[in-house]
Amino acid sequence: MELKCNYTAYRLVMDAIDLLQRYLDQPLKEGVFFDPAESAPLAGVVPEHWRAAVVVDDKGRNERVPYELCVLVALRNAVRRREIRVVRANRWRRAVGAGCRGRCPDASWC
Repeated sequence: MELKCNYTAYRLVMDAIDLLQRYLDQPLKEGVFFDPAESAPLAGVVPEHWRAAVVVDDKGRNERVPYELCVLVALRNAVRRREIRVVRANRWRRAVGAGCRGRCPDASWC
């Protein structure tokens, strides 16, 4: 899945996605933490109330599983607000303001 972003404010989420893609082939058995040399963006990705679960010690090591969850939530929110888009996904998107013109059984969906 290819993602695009034209907003500099959401570049941190895109950098976090790139970090997750680099660790995609490494199983969790080999490393529960990200490499200390990797800079995992926290601002704009990890909410304050999740920081204690992500940053586990004073060395600043980031645990992978809670960080991945935070990145996925940040990505979902950015896609919903259309700051980040999935390439070639316009085929399935609902146009803004198009509505169903009374054809949908559930009008709250439109």
